[in-house]
Amino acid sequence: MMSCAHRGDWKKHPENSFEGIQSAINAGIDAVEVDIQQTKDGKFILMHDETLNRTTNAEEIYPNGMDGSFCVSDWTFEQIQDLRLKQGLGGITAAVTEYRVPTLEEVMKLCRGKILINLDMSWNYRTQVWNIALAMDSTGNCIFKTAIENTTNINNFLDSAEVNSGKRPVFMRMLCWSIQDALNYADGCYTALNKLPVMVEMSLDNYNDNFDETLLAKIGNNMGIFGNALYTGIDDITNWKKMRDAGFNMIMTDDIPGLTSYINSLYK
Repeated sequence: MMSCAHRGDWKKHPENSFEGIQSAINAGIDAVEVDIQQTKDGKFILMHDETLNRTTNAEEIYPNGMDGSFCVSDWTFEQIQDLRLKQGLGGITAAVTEYRVPTLEEVMKLCRGKILINLDMSWNYRTQVWNIALAMDSTGNCIFKTAIENTTNINNFLDSAEVNSGKRPVFMRMLCWSIQDALNYADGCYTALNKLPVMVEMSLDNYNDNFDETLLAKIGNNMGIFGNALYTGIDDITNWKKMRDAGFNMIMTDDIPGLTSYINSLYK
């Protein structure tokens, strides 16, 4: 059983911050989920929202934005480096910290040889991000993922990356948000892809429903199962135990101390 920190250790530091990821590493986490946006001049930074308002002090430093815009894509990287991240999940009342917005390269270097990086919101930039991973020697710990059903696009990316570099990206297929959704097209996920994903992500929309043992057994016999418990609002030991018993291999959490403590207890 492995753990994944959602946007780093945002309860102690800003979400998607270098410092929050370092804190998660120090806490013994196995992976971190990060979000990626691209600046006006093509730099990739860690940022969940398409705009800078919630997580930075952009409105304070540049009250009018850039030509009236606070979209990441309308700001250069140099301009964004003038900003500071807000504590935790940000928002109007969040305190402004001393921390800057990190680049994808900085985070890859930090995590290399230590933890996995779950690359959320990166699929639209997959080729550019893969090239950065190659340059940073981080291909083995970066996880690409998507929920789109166009398996041709998935195959083209994975196959061409392998042909051109001799390395195949680590890929995780997202099987929607419920058992029924997963049942509806799980077979297509297997048959349409040239090679099976290393892992599949399942975010169950109703944890009161029974886990489908046939589906989970089929997935578990072929690849790992990544569990996103955040959408249920029940990110606690009761749910972690249920997911472990169902065959999940990794769980994403906002409760880093709780989940790491639970996992460590399994191996005593």
